[in-house]
Amino acid sequence: MAENPISVQVVTGGHPFVADAFFAVFDSIDNITWTAADTPSTGYDVVVFYDMPGLKFTGGNPPVDLPAPTTEHIKVLNDLQDAGTGLVFMHHALASWPTWEGFADLVGGRFHYQPATLRGMSYPDSGYVFDVEHTIEIIDSGQYSLYPDYSQLFSVAAENNSETIFDVEYTGLEGGSYGCLICLEGNAAVGFQGIRQYNGPVYGDGNSYNLPTQELYDAFSSLDLRRGATILDIDAFIATQPNPSSISYAIGAGGHSGYYNNKYIKRQGEIGLPDNDLTSPVNYRVIRYADVLLMAAEAHYQSGNTATAQSLVTQVRLRVGVQPIPVNSLDVIYRERRYELSGEGHRFFDLVRTGKAADFINGFVVGKHEVFPIPQVEIDLAGGNWPQNNGY
Repeated sequence: MAENPISVQVVTGGHPFVADAFFAVFDSIDNITWTAADTPSTGYDVVVFYDMPGLKFTGGNPPVDLPAPTTEHIKVLNDLQDAGTGLVFMHHALASWPTWEGFADLVGGRFHYQPATLRGMSYPDSGYVFDVEHTIEIIDSGQYSLYPDYSQLFSVAAENNSETIFDVEYTGLEGGSYGCLICLEGNAAVGFQGIRQYNGPVYGDGNSYNLPTQELYDAFSSLDLRRGATILDIDAFIATQPNPSSISYAIGAGGHSGYYNNKYIKRQGEIGLPDNDLTSPVNYRVIRYADVLLMAAEAHYQSGNTATAQSLVTQVRLRVGVQPIPVNSLDVIYRERRYELSGEGHRFFDLVRTGKAADFINGFVVGKHEVFPIPQVEIDLAGGNWPQNNGY
């Protein structure tokens, strides 16, 4: 540690949080000393606010009381500003003191728990849904195109290419551990989807979760390049290697289908450090141009523009060398989305929004499993005023 480390006070309280994981963030930062507190005080270089004073959830109507700050609260914050102390407001802290205009000026805004005024202007509560019209041009912008090599589309070398619209960016650095998963800078999902105790070329070992099924493998045409790019047939791969008897792997807790997600799998040339189960540098592809083309195809088909829908689906298929097929139903587009986007996290949501989830997911209950349960801690914070989602 440097001779003059930065002194930090971390103020918490007013809402539940995972203390060990949160404080581990500060333990991991070089060149600081930090102290936890439930109220701010002067004498530090930086004060980090992760508290939520100025309100109390009651469960009544309205469900929250909004007390005014005491003279001491106002004085401390004024003294911190006068001293030039660095002030960092995180998450819940931004919603503190909703009746104190000086606090809104300090943080640059206000979360309204109830309809209120700020600087003479009236505002609805911050849970109000505003109608906003916003047009984003993707296809007509000319900025995006399909990346020519689908087999390399999910490699680190091909990140942020012409097809990338939105990625979650990762590095190969650790930043955290199993004790602080929120601290990670790498993509932990890649390690969890890898091959358990794998010893051989090309791939790294992993934990064997999120395994493709035989049904998915069989759904692809053998002529579709996306099958091999999406699904690794581990035994077939081993059989093609020069010395297959030297290659081994184990069956993990996620079971064994013989297949692995080849889009997000640990490869020896893409290993993070130091715990490479947690630190893959592979970005998560959230929105690709191919996804947008298929969204547009679906919208055009539903609007009666079948020729445009046909053209868009054909673009996606020709990129991987498969011939065009007649787009004569929405199901054709839905199947194309499955071929194109398998292993990327879209399938569940496509099935839910099209009303087909119960047909494909064992145990899916219509009217319940479209959404997750609201965490009980959030219901408690709202004073019991939020009803739990149906069926939970």
